[in-house]
Amino acid sequence: AEFRYRHLTTPPDYLLLIDRQSHNDHRAMLFDWLCRRFQAQEAPLARYFFDGDARLCFDEKHPEGIALRELQHRYGNARLLLIGHGHQLLSPLNGRLERWTSVLADWRRRALLSPMPVRVWGRREERLSELFTLMPASPQGWSAAIEQLDAAEPQHAGEWIKRMDDICQDPILLEG
Repeated sequence: AEFRYRHLTTPPDYLLLIDRQSHNDHRAMLFDWLCRRFQAQEAPLARYFFDGDARLCFDEKHPEGIALRELQHRYGNARLLLIGHGHQLLSPLNGRLERWTSVLADWRRRALLSPMPVRVWGRREERLSELFTLMPASPQGWSAAIEQLDAAEPQHAGEWIKRMDDICQDPILLEG
């Protein structure tokens, strides 16, 4: 008998979109570093940056940018992780999701990892949670988001947040 081993399922693919406000954005560099560690462990993920507007993303292969719609065609079956506060997805006039965000809804499993302190989450985060699984941008938040994306019956984010001890609850105030 000759045994042949194969995976019963294919590993999940992830598409990470990281909001990078400048080339010196330390938060974006931290998440880029995490992505590179995952890729070194052969995690199947693709990473792109965007500068406030997620409709145009870029990486080393696409320094001039690639349209979000094109990424949806390439990675439509991937789990989408958007890393940033997400406020640019909302209309400044009425606070509702912008019309163009319908392309994000094409991803069946999607999460937003927000760097905003949990205690200042308000209406904008409520609106964003209509489209995304919303979690804090922390290692435990990242882990919880991935678990939520795979869960048959996802829990409310508030239940996860109560158990997290590595998240920023309050804004950091610089005085003096």
